[in-house]
Order: sequence, then C-alpha cells, then structure tokens
Amino acid sequence: MTQINHADSHRLLTQFFQECESQFRFLEEQYGYLYFSGLVGHKNHCRIVTPYKNITLDPDKPFHAVTRYERGQQAIEVLYGDKNYGLDVFVYPDCVKRLGLNDLIAATKGHTSSLQNFSALDQPNDLSHALKSLAETMRDHPTILSPSADLSNRAADLRDTLLEQTIRAHHEKNSNSNHGIIS
Repeated sequence: MTQINHADSHRLLTQFFQECESQFRFLEEQYGYLYFSGLVGHKNHCRIVTPYKNITLDPDKPFHAVTRYERGQQAIEVLYGDKNYGLDVFVYPDCVKRLGLNDLIAATKGHTSSLQNFSALDQPNDLSHALKSLAETMRDHPTILSPSADLSNRAADLRDTLLEQTIRAHHEKNSNSNHGIIS
C-alpha cells in the first residue's frame, strides 16, 4: 500500500465527514439521532473526539475518524482510518454492547456479502461508494438501528461462533505446520 501524505489525508478525511453527513442524515431526520464527528484520540485511558478542522496529521501515524449518532442510550458509529484505511460500522444497542453491522445483518438473515471488505479505501471515490453502500444497507435493514434484545443476542452469538471457528482454524493450521519441525 502506498503511503498517504498530509494532502491526501486531508482529502480523505474531508470526504469521509462530508459523505457521512450526507449519507447518514436519515438517522437524524427519520430516527431522531444526534450527530457529532471528529478525530479520535486517547488521553488518560479515555477516548477523546476532537472536531476535524484541517488538523496537520503525521503521515507516519494512522488517523482514526468517527461519525457518531446517539439517541438515548443507543449509538451508531461509523469509523474510518487506521493503518489499512478501513471503514467499520458499529451499533450500540445500549451503553455496554457493541455489535458490528455485519453481525447484525447476518442475525437478521440478511446477506453480508456487500459489506465484507471495506479496507484499503485510500481514494475519495472508493470511500464515497463504500459509505453510500453502508447507508443503503442500514436503510434496507431498519431493525438493526434499534435492535431488540433477541436480535442483539443472535448477533453476539454469531460473532462469538465465528471468532471461535477462526481461532480453532488458526490453531489447527499452526499445529499442522509444527508437526514437520524437529527441535
């Protein structure tokens, strides 16, 4: 992957915040969510969100941007950045649980194939298309915006099962590759 310079980071972040405001406005207008956004940092083990106003970024460090929608104890976060320029959406049905959009869609027996890989979004146009796709998915599955306890539990169970399968496959792969090694 090519290194992104400050100008490119600025373009990507500007695109992210503008597209989120446009694509996810329905959360405010139709569902009463309140919105804020910015760059995510940490201080004293607390997450701090600072509004983005063309802040000079260190090109050697990844950025973490968030657009967060809150309503009561529920929240929806759209996250972008890190080393792989990835895009993720998380739903918080309460103050404690955090569920990935893929897990919730799968729990509704929906298809997650269009949501599988939102990484390496280092071009503004690709980022715009990905955000539009995520917003459309959320519009198509309104039950995920305020998931019931049953849906939340199914999504968590699916996530845990997938994690367990991944860990087992990893251990199996490692144990098979270690059998040929002589100490």
